[in-house]
Amino acid sequence: MGYARILLALAVTLSLGACSGVQKMAVGTTAGLLFDAAYEMETEPDWDHLKDGVGPNLKMVEGLYHLSPEDDDLLVALVKGYTAYAFAIFETEALAEQLAGKNDSKALAKAQHFYSRAIEYGIQYFKEEGISWNDLVQATRDAEGVPGLLSKKLPSNQRAHEGAAFFAQALGGLINLKKDDMILVAQLPVAKGMFDWVCTENPNINHGACNLFYAAYEAGRPRMLGGNPEKGKELFKKAMELNPSNWLVHTTYLQYYVIPMGDEDEWAEVKKTLNSAAQTNAANMVWRPGREEDQAFSNPSIRAFQAVALKRWEIIKKFENEYF
Repeated sequence: MGYARILLALAVTLSLGACSGVQKMAVGTTAGLLFDAAYEMETEPDWDHLKDGVGPNLKMVEGLYHLSPEDDDLLVALVKGYTAYAFAIFETEALAEQLAGKNDSKALAKAQHFYSRAIEYGIQYFKEEGISWNDLVQATRDAEGVPGLLSKKLPSNQRAHEGAAFFAQALGGLINLKKDDMILVAQLPVAKGMFDWVCTENPNINHGACNLFYAAYEAGRPRMLGGNPEKGKELFKKAMELNPSNWLVHTTYLQYYVIPMGDEDEWAEVKKTLNSAAQTNAANMVWRPGREEDQAFSNPSIRAFQAVALKRWEIIKKFENEYF
């Protein structure tokens, strides 16, 4: 479902002027289209094109949201969109600045800001579903935990699963970028509990996001906070086996385990995989008669994940001599 249809629906909505009741009805129709059409962005194979397109589309969704602030489709679209914007674009740019030794990272500040915006929209979404932030925090201390709370309050459908998954990613991403903020770090059980619920309900969501989260969760935390790098390595290996075409698993493995642990053997193995992926991807980007589709690109919805992974690999490999 393309964006031309979305823009047409938006034009109809805005042309209704001050007739607020009809306006909200039209926005509601458009919101459902937007929620479905958001999946089109996942098919974008070019990182630079993705970067240029996400921001304007998010502002369009925000415009509709301000006309109908109780619409759950719009709220989840904004949680998902701003989480992806922070992760795919600004965390990627921040990685380049970090590896280059730049201390004043504008990209890092942008990533923190857009993760925060996703969290704020997420809190509003959960409020619409009868769950406050205090409820989530309290649930981490209860026997049934956050999964028990979400099971009681949320429907088991794609919208709820994505709302919880991307909210948890935004919260976890912000915590990871601000590890020195102990108040934020203390909220990590909320993110973990949300993933526990989502990954029980929909274990294959977003091309292995569950396996990737748990691997990074183990490998990325200091041992004093319960981290277990070797368990993280096992989970990364499992995630790569289950989702071989989601190269984000490979680049995250490099960031969270291989480089910090100085594992040259694993570096060589992942390097070979990603260099091959980059070459195959480059060939796939140019049309030619009779071109056979590589198996890695058989699922269009994984293309944006691959684009982010290859952009990060392009950055990471420039600094190879500094890792070992």
